[in-house]
Amino acid sequence: MTAAGRLRSRAAAALLALASAWAEAHGHSQWVEDSYADRLDRIERRAPLWPEAEALLQPLAAEAERDAESRRAWHFTRGLIAAGLSDDTQVEAALTALRRSTDAVAAPAGRGASAAAATAATLDRSAALALEAQGAYLKLQSLDALRAGREALQGLATDCGLSVERPEIAPGPSAGRPAAGCDYRVAWQSLWVLGREARRRRTPEQSVESMRAAAALALRAGDDWRRALALGDLAIALAESGKAEAARQALEQAQRAARPLEDAALLAQLRLDEVQLPREDRYGAGRRRLLEESLGLARAAANQPVEIMALGFLSDHDVKAGKPSSALVWIDAALPMVRQRGMRRVEAILTNNAGLAHIALGRPAEGRAEMERAITLKRALGARLDEVHTLREYGEAFLAAGDARTALALYHRERALSRDIDQADRERALQDLTSRYDTELRQRRIELLQSENALKTAELGNRELRERVWAIGVATLTLAAALAALLYWRVREANRELSRSQVSLRRQSERDPLTGLANRRHFHALMQQRAREGGVLRGYEGALLLLDIDHFKAINDRHGHAGGDAVLTEVARRLALAVREEDLLARWGGEEFLVATRKLSPGQLSALAERLLHAVGDAPVELPGSGALLRLTASIGHASLPLPGRGATPARPIGWERGLKLADAALFLAKRQGRNRAVALVDLRSDDEASVRAIESDLEAAVAEGHVTVSTLLGPEQPQPPQPTTTSLRFA
Repeated sequence: MTAAGRLRSRAAAALLALASAWAEAHGHSQWVEDSYADRLDRIERRAPLWPEAEALLQPLAAEAERDAESRRAWHFTRGLIAAGLSDDTQVEAALTALRRSTDAVAAPAGRGASAAAATAATLDRSAALALEAQGAYLKLQSLDALRAGREALQGLATDCGLSVERPEIAPGPSAGRPAAGCDYRVAWQSLWVLGREARRRRTPEQSVESMRAAAALALRAGDDWRRALALGDLAIALAESGKAEAARQALEQAQRAARPLEDAALLAQLRLDEVQLPREDRYGAGRRRLLEESLGLARAAANQPVEIMALGFLSDHDVKAGKPSSALVWIDAALPMVRQRGMRRVEAILTNNAGLAHIALGRPAEGRAEMERAITLKRALGARLDEVHTLREYGEAFLAAGDARTALALYHRERALSRDIDQADRERALQDLTSRYDTELRQRRIELLQSENALKTAELGNRELRERVWAIGVATLTLAAALAALLYWRVREANRELSRSQVSLRRQSERDPLTGLANRRHFHALMQQRAREGGVLRGYEGALLLLDIDHFKAINDRHGHAGGDAVLTEVARRLALAVREEDLLARWGGEEFLVATRKLSPGQLSALAERLLHAVGDAPVELPGSGALLRLTASIGHASLPLPGRGATPARPIGWERGLKLADAALFLAKRQGRNRAVALVDLRSDDEASVRAIESDLEAAVAEGHVTVSTLLGPEQPQPPQPTTTSLRFA
């Protein structure tokens, strides 16, 4: 052996000894017998910070260049750790290394590359895309995460036995262990991102498909760690789909797969998954016990990400359970780790909880500062719906603390932001509709041009044939005429189909997909039409009733989004039966519904409001799957336009959008008075602009000062829960 060879042999032996020593120190005596990818896996699962990650990865650096598979595993693992730490520089370095072989095979000089090199390049490209998807998911870049995750799977579908169209395991010959050309770790990561992103976008059925495929793929590969993780996420997705029993079974499978591994961090994660399943004691002792167990296991495993999640869940639990001081302890423990790892979204959530805790402790200044900081963080992340949720919790906290003026100001901020988001959503939907229409129109035009070209070709052929033989020319002309007639018929049919598609797309754009009611876009269009019919200068003539389901967030928290969707669908059905055929009923957003009617007398309007209250509250709603019966109530704010003045004062003309703001103010007052009621604006003392603005901004103060008169109609009485009975024991 040469001197250089002996030197390389000694270096390899030293690296192996270092690896063995690390494994023994961390309780993994069989670590050196695992595959190269398994050893990298074990480092990734510890989720270390970069100094520690570099120290653990360095002994494996020499083996990374021995073949394409090891090289891919090395850079993919480094990239995943870097993405979890928000280290964009390290992520980009890993992506550059993974793309290098792809570029080499794609270059002209690489046309003669071997099939093995081409396969390796395809797998490297999929690994790079899966890494992109993970980074985009962590940065809340939803569309980029979905695009990259799907493209990553396309390069792996055949060998991994996955369906290209849907993320599921294909049946047939693909059963068994993944083929040699399948990098199942990359495929699993892509499926996991797609499943998590589907949950974030509130499409749990798609999440179920992705997580089920991820669990099946891990089962084929004999990877119980990834299988347990996927099954835990599958349980949550099933619960959000309203399949409580299937969710429980999936969680039990995850726990069975995890026990033999004796991985404390994995067990901690599964307890967090269990906490997210619907349960009766949403903020009870059982849930808190699971969270404390998760925290203890995460700390025993020295796994910071899971520890941070457990601390975040504990802070949220204690805020909601009325233990704000305890919540602040968890937040103070988590924030240094969160900031060290650059987890800005988690920092926003913890800061949100800190603000709520300070407000509950009677420290409004500190609470306001923390909540505004949380809003700023969420806005910087582009999480506008999270920002709306924060404003809602912010206002409810001040309302519970007795500061109605601050709560009202926050209510208006939430409404304004919701309107902005809704406007942006409508514009995106319109752009999407226009794009789809333009695409269909272009396709029809292409077909028409092709038909015209075919006709012109036939005519040229006819001319040439006519010059040769008149007899053949006559026959050709006849054929051309028939062809022209056929093409004309096809163009007419294509135009009819295009018209039908346009009508269908327009109907879809006007309806709420969950409830089937009119959406905001359609409501705006109809109201503008009514305003034109009535004359813009005279203002809108009719009644507006804004209805909000009481405590809807608690329904979502306890029964999951599937339960919330079932409630919304049933309430929409009941309201549709309660209104008249000529009334316009729309889902205004979230748990709010809006009714617009033609001009009604005060008695008719009061009767309609009463019907709506009883439609929601008279009978409980049965949840599908669990069979649970929920008692609901609603709050309503309404006004009849134009608003009458007092005595001989003429009615004040007002636009419907301004009237809706007044109904919104009345709705807030109904909630302020205790919910399960309808508050109506009866008349105005003064119709000047300043008085109307005062009513919009603080109706309660305007009523107290005599600027406006309101009336309140109580909803149906709700049955009280049975009181526990006590038994007296008498001793002789």
